[in-house]
Amino acid sequence: MNNEQLILGILEEAHNCGISPLLKTSLIKYLYLLEVYLAEECQGKTTPNWEWKFLHYGPFSTNVMKDIDTLETKKKIITIPSTSQENGKDCVLYKITDYQRTENLADLKVSVSVQSRIQADMKRYQQNLTKLLDYVYFKTNPMRNARPGDILNFTNCIKKNPNDYRVIQMKKISSKAIKEARNKLRILIDIRTQKSIIAHGSYDQVYYEGLNMLDEEPLDTGLEGQATLSD
Repeated sequence: MNNEQLILGILEEAHNCGISPLLKTSLIKYLYLLEVYLAEECQGKTTPNWEWKFLHYGPFSTNVMKDIDTLETKKKIITIPSTSQENGKDCVLYKITDYQRTENLADLKVSVSVQSRIQADMKRYQQNLTKLLDYVYFKTNPMRNARPGDILNFTNCIKKNPNDYRVIQMKKISSKAIKEARNKLRILIDIRTQKSIIAHGSYDQVYYEGLNMLDEEPLDTGLEGQATLSD
């Protein structure tokens, strides 16, 4: 597979995920994520298809833009003028030409795990460019410790292997210790119960009858007049 095929493959995945056409920025970031995931599959022992630099608000590749322009010249992709929903600025959307038969990532022999991750990203971020940029900027290895203008390093893209995690052996608790802990817990529960009884008192039938009387209509005493209270 060549670079142009990868670009078309990403656009095809976007079409299949129902988020086509793509903003130029989104297209570039998904291509960057594809590079990251491919590098992780090889434990960082790979050469990225494009040179990426930390420019402006994240990873960018001038070579990617050249390849996109080439595909547009070849009429394999088309551009659609539009207006950004987030800031109202003019923007350009990219999609595959209607008559173009394009291979998706699986057709290009990209592993199922990488394809699934790209599809998950597309469904997760969809039209939310801000969240996509945050993910690319803050949560991908090549961007960590990178400074503006740096060429991004993909050798630290190491996919974590569950076998690398150290198993922690928990100390077995004896039956005697468990029994003692249960007894102490039971004592604490009894003490708390006794305090609750002391604080609230015991409620008998007279108490509940008194509450019912308070809820009833006022009693007719037959008394009339005014009462004067003095100190």
